Amino acid sequence: MKRNKKVIGVSCFVLLLLVGIMYVYVHPVNRYRLEVTRVGGSGYGYKIYERERLIIVQPFIPVVSGKRAFQSEQDA
Repeated sequence: MKRNKKVIGVSCFVLLLLVGIMYVYVHPVNRYRLEVTRVGGSGYGYKIYERERLIIVQPFIPVVSGKRAFQSEQDA
């Protein structure tokens, strides 16, 4: 009887460990990536990637009339 409880306990521990390892590989921490790009000669824009897929390209400041690029990398 004691042996069966030990086997069940060790089996549950190993199962939980495997589930935890699989979760880390399926749900990576850094899913999104930001890349600042140079626009023209004096401005900056940005691109946002989801893993390796490009999802947003923003060469100009959004919601501002006209095509004005960000002034610095930090602004972008």
